[in-house]
Order: sequence, then structure tokens, then C-alpha cells
Amino acid sequence: MKVHNHLADLRQKRGLAAAELASQIGVTRQTVYAMEAGTYVPNTLVALKTAQVLGVQVEDLFRIEDDVLPARYADNVEILRASRTHSRASQSNCAGSADASWLLVQNPSPGAFPRLTPF
Repeated sequence: MKVHNHLADLRQKRGLAAAELASQIGVTRQTVYAMEAGTYVPNTLVALKTAQVLGVQVEDLFRIEDDVLPARYADNVEILRASRTHSRASQSNCAGSADASWLLVQNPSPGAFPRLTPF
């Protein structure tokens, strides 16, 4: 499982130097660079402080990449469109939202666990 982030892009868009961000969230400049490179995954407090300083939610800053994301229960699910690919009749895709998060749901074959891709 790997954690990806948009830290460098968001920091640069906000005109913050790595040292400035580090000072505001209570870490070193090297830690900011390590987070941006993906070699360091911050603890909850650092992740929350970072998101707060950058004016985003933690989910907008970090995401987990895995072969298959675990099933998630959602209170509000809306399917926008379902389609079948022409090359493989058994493969279906649909886009929708679950609790205000947009997802592409790819189901490679009947009975297989669907792959959820945030977008």
C-alpha cells in the first residue's frame, strides 16, 4: 500500500516555501521534502496541521493507492452512468458519488470485487 500526496503542488500554488510550511506545522524543512517525495508518511497531527495550513481537507492532500480498496459503507450513493465495454462484455464501469466523493467503479468480471477509483 502506498500513500500519494499533492503536497508539493498545493504548497507551491499557495506560494509557500518548504521552510515556511515546516515552521507552521512544526516539522523540519527536510520532513516537508520527505512527505512530498512520499518517503515519509506523516502522523495524524502533522497531516491535519498540513491540511489546515494549506486550506484543504486531509483527503484532498493524501490518498492511498492499493490494488483493491476495501469496501466502504456509504449513506448516500448515487450512480450516474453505467456502461459495458465493447471489447469484454463482462466488464462494466460506472461513475457515481458516495457521501460526496466521486468514484469510478470498475468491475472486471461478475462476482469480482470492484475497484474504486476516486476522481
